Amino acid sequence: MTAWAPSFNKGTVTVVTALAYILIFFLVFVEDVLPDVPKDQGGLSLQDAYLDLHHIAERPHPYNSHANDFVREYVLSRVRPLEDEYPHVRVANDLRTNGSWASSSRGIYFEGTNILVKVEGTDLNYSEKGGVLFSAHYDSVSTAPGTTDDGMGVATLLQLVEYFAKHRVDRTAIFNINNGEEDGLNGAHAFLQHRWSNIPESFLNLEGAASGGRPILFRATSSAVIRAFKSSNVPRPHANVFSADAFARGIIRSGTDYSVYTEGASLQGLDLAFYKGRSKYHTKYDAVPYTEGQEKSLWAMMEAARGAGTALLNDSRTHDPDRYVPAVYFDLFASRLVLFPLNTLYIFNILFLILGPILLIGLLFVQAVIKAALSKRHEEHHQPHGPSWLTRVFTDFRLIWRWAKFWVAIIVTIGFQALLIFIFIKANPYIIYSNPYIVLFCLTAVSFVTFTWTITSDLPPSSHDDPTESLPEKQRETVLLQSYFFSWILLLLSTIAIGKAEIGGLYIVTFWGLGLWLACSIGSIEIHFRDQMTIPSSSYGHRRHSHPTERTPLNQENDNEHGAYTENGSGERGRSASSRKFDGEGSIDWWLLQFIFVVPAPVIMAAHIANIAMDGMSQTLADGTSKMAVYTMASLIGFLLVLPLAPFSFRIHKSIGAMLLFFFTIFTLWIVIWTFPFDANTPLKVFFQQTVQLEGAVASNLSLPTVNTPIVRDVTTSLYGAPEYLRDDIVPTPPKRSWKTSRVGGDMTPQPGTSPEATAMLGANSTSAIDTATSSLGSTKFFSAQFSRTSSTSARITIQGRNTRNCKLYFDNRQVSKYTIVGGVHGMQPPYTISDPGIPELRLFSREWDKTFVIDVEWA
Repeated sequence: MTAWAPSFNKGTVTVVTALAYILIFFLVFVEDVLPDVPKDQGGLSLQDAYLDLHHIAERPHPYNSHANDFVREYVLSRVRPLEDEYPHVRVANDLRTNGSWASSSRGIYFEGTNILVKVEGTDLNYSEKGGVLFSAHYDSVSTAPGTTDDGMGVATLLQLVEYFAKHRVDRTAIFNINNGEEDGLNGAHAFLQHRWSNIPESFLNLEGAASGGRPILFRATSSAVIRAFKSSNVPRPHANVFSADAFARGIIRSGTDYSVYTEGASLQGLDLAFYKGRSKYHTKYDAVPYTEGQEKSLWAMMEAARGAGTALLNDSRTHDPDRYVPAVYFDLFASRLVLFPLNTLYIFNILFLILGPILLIGLLFVQAVIKAALSKRHEEHHQPHGPSWLTRVFTDFRLIWRWAKFWVAIIVTIGFQALLIFIFIKANPYIIYSNPYIVLFCLTAVSFVTFTWTITSDLPPSSHDDPTESLPEKQRETVLLQSYFFSWILLLLSTIAIGKAEIGGLYIVTFWGLGLWLACSIGSIEIHFRDQMTIPSSSYGHRRHSHPTERTPLNQENDNEHGAYTENGSGERGRSASSRKFDGEGSIDWWLLQFIFVVPAPVIMAAHIANIAMDGMSQTLADGTSKMAVYTMASLIGFLLVLPLAPFSFRIHKSIGAMLLFFFTIFTLWIVIWTFPFDANTPLKVFFQQTVQLEGAVASNLSLPTVNTPIVRDVTTSLYGAPEYLRDDIVPTPPKRSWKTSRVGGDMTPQPGTSPEATAMLGANSTSAIDTATSSLGSTKFFSAQFSRTSSTSARITIQGRNTRNCKLYFDNRQVSKYTIVGGVHGMQPPYTISDPGIPELRLFSREWDKTFVIDVEWA
């Protein structure tokens, strides 16, 4: 047979493998770089948006701050002129919507201050139904200016309002530039109380849980709306169902308005969010000067939002009810979005689990029949002289090892990975926080070295061994079959996970298994041609004792003298002359095609997931994510990058493993021993919360005394952060002797407070009416509260804070089963009602400063 592909030797396979991996990583990570902003911005103005961003993110502006009012007035000043200019644009300065809703841990009363804009579409059929909602929040946390969270989202919406006002679309667009998201998604809840909430049936939510970079399609409800993110609409799509799976499983801890729109209003929609640089999230570094990419990052969100928004407003396929099903989606090199329903993957997996083995077994059976016929034909001319029983035992053991070492390699690799993770967590657990890709390299390198060196190891050769069994070509086919069997097991488990938990990120198992099946099928055909061109291995045992004839190969005597295994010029042992014949014949035409089927697809997918996971998950340690979960994810990705190489590892030069081992040793020692895990670009996040308890602020059994003197009973400052770095020598105790410091260990969930905030600690054990109770701090009244029993299971609470519009009420003894705000909306927003056994906390938000809240509460 004439060769049309490179020979299956160490040099060729090593070069092809190296080039394939270098090209894949180069394309994945180069495409992750933000491109330059185009001169033709297609109706958008980055300059105006960037100016808006500077105004919005000038300083922290939480809901309970006067800076929040300034931002609100600025946003209104940007949209009101559009209402005057375009008759199809309406602006609603919503200062009327109030509502109550509850979660399992708290109840909320909220008075909304959302800014709503309606841009009517040209199709009147969608004027009251079938519209599209665009959402972002203009408040920030008290600890950050809010450039990424969510100033960029608001600046983008301001551009989209103007764009759709000038370029009219089919469906009506509703813009909810809301307030109060950071205190519990309150702005989105308030929108559901507004009559315009009945217009949209889908939405696009813009968020930022990081510090710039490329925004990702963070979550999506269905295949229909994801069509809006196809490359024909979004020039550089960045999306992966992996991020949605990570969020759903609590690996990424962030709440967005997406959940309110999907759960509270049953809308179909998209969550477009920034995810890189999470160490700056909710800190002073979430500011314009520290944003990754700055103008480029803002443009990336604007371009994606315009493309997806236009598709949602014009493309009826994005509103197809038949496509309101969970989907699998991922981008390839920021140029194409792959999209198909999750149910399609589920059905394909089931069929492939059944038909794949049947078809492959059929091919192998045909191959075995042909090989047996060839062997029988040859044995008619030769009398076999088998080896001794001891030799057969040793030979059989060698064959068993060749079939077992794939599974041994997996076990060894997992063991070394676990050991390395243990070392990282014990020696320097937060190193992945600032050096995620070095950690990933170390885990990948140890996977490559342990896996390939184990799988390529062999027992010493025997003179009675079948030489074809030791051929790299033969071992390649053996490992291909074992890899396929392993992928079949993983496919079975992933199919169960898809059916039970709808985990779409397991698509990589399907693609890898399909590639292995194709490679195994090709391999069975290759072996058929090879067997026809060579002497069957079953006749090998007697060739050493046969006498030369006219048909005897000239080198047989050499084999008889020196044994079946020789050493060729390249230093390769264990290959007979007949074995070396394969280098120039059948085998060279097949391995490269098998490599193409098996390696590139899963490695590309794993590299994309690695990019998202390392940038998005490594710094979630600051939010309380388990260290073990983050390191295990990195370890799994490292193994996935290596596993597809298993069938070809017999022809990868060991110098590659030695080089990786060298750099692995250097990097491991460097990052474990000498590297501090935090720096200016990835700072240590430490939040503090101060609690001031006034004398007499807790109700006694009979009455709550009036406090006329400024007595501070207790001041506690709680620090939230990495427990290893909350020591006094790193974060000193605040310099005030009357303060108590509580250093919170394992839970790193940040709890930034607002200042000031009226807080009352309430008991439920008193049996008589409680008179007015007033507490003061210094010469200034901090808040006043009055509590009175209305029955044995109810009470009325009146409370007013100074220079605040927030109030929290804690019920330590008995939980609240019902609450009503006098003068507010009665009833709870469905489906967010109070469930048993009640709630221990109420949070009250007013749009007015220094408002007096009157609350009627009931206990179960």
